[in-house]
Amino acid sequence: MSHSSKDNLVAETIVERLQQQGYRSVFLDFDPESGIPAGRSWEHELYRQLRACQSVIYLYFFR
Repeated sequence: MSHSSKDNLVAETIVERLQQQGYRSVFLDFDPESGIPAGRSWEHELYRQLRACQSVIYLYFFR
């Protein structure tokens, strides 16, 4: 899921709802279990995840 760090709470809520609907493989960069581990190249990891995904959710809010 692509999002601004200002929207972490919204992103977490959406991931929780997707998981409740049965989606098990949802990538959220800051997730302690499936996110980007400390020390790993975040850009490399994001592109790796993009190549492996079937869809992308992009959050954008007008403020």
